[in-house]
Amino acid sequence: MNFSELTDRLASINFSEELNSVEKEFGEEYLEILGSAKKKTSRMRNLVKKFPQMEANLMIIEGQGGTGKTYNVEDVLKKDLHMREDEGEGGDYVIWGSKMDATELYKLAYDHPNAGQILVFDDCDSVLGPGIINNLMKHLTDSYTVRKMSYTNQAMQEQGYKPEFKYAGKIIVLTNKTLNPANNMDHQALVSRAIRNSLPFTNMEKVINAIHLMFVNNEKYRVDAEYKRRVNFCARFIWLNRKYFSNDNFSARAAKGIPDVLLGADDDPNDFVKQIQIQDYWKQPNDAKFHTRDNG
Repeated sequence: MNFSELTDRLASINFSEELNSVEKEFGEEYLEILGSAKKKTSRMRNLVKKFPQMEANLMIIEGQGGTGKTYNVEDVLKKDLHMREDEGEGGDYVIWGSKMDATELYKLAYDHPNAGQILVFDDCDSVLGPGIINNLMKHLTDSYTVRKMSYTNQAMQEQGYKPEFKYAGKIIVLTNKTLNPANNMDHQALVSRAIRNSLPFTNMEKVINAIHLMFVNNEKYRVDAEYKRRVNFCARFIWLNRKYFSNDNFSARAAKGIPDVLLGADDDPNDFVKQIQIQDYWKQPNDAKFHTRDNG
């Protein structure tokens, strides 16, 4: 199955029918590819589920955008481990998704120091960088149950943060990079103490896994008008990708964007369709930032 065959079948779906039987109509090859993606995802989910009981205090999950790292990690934390996200009023885990410096890392750990609390760095590769932040990460993720942290910063101390504290939490790092500790001493120190997992999805696995997310809650589709609008948008969006890209190229944003849209965390779907219709850079198949060639 290639991308054009998949989108042809997707375009013919009657979304008014029961969605729990739709995927069977895609054929055995579709189900085989989906099964392969599920197997890789299941292994990652099981590791995250067991992480609180592991001796290791760091988990690194590597994989391209669109492989469901964020969706699955947060789903396990909430549903399987019954953890509560910290949204400013306290919680069991916090997700940090932007660039971070050493002071911000120290303060975040200081605010969430307890056993059972997890810091999740999502596409925040600065925590894998060199210098002071690498030293802090090594101490935060050392093998001791309780780790003593030290860091002096006058502005930080003026805000009420002490130069020392005890940390007993754990850290998960989600990255699009494939770490190579043999060529990077900073990565070597962290990888040596980490539970490391990767999601080596083929492009077809990435797309089919994303499409599968449209069907996993079919009862929600039937009763929730907003969810139905998002599902129909996703189908339309995938079809537009096929229309605008030749030679079975497709936008990595298609796979990565579907979970965002379904969770309501994306821009307005209608506006997004207009963007890909008018912006020339979406039509450049050799632009690796936005496109990836089918290898599945």
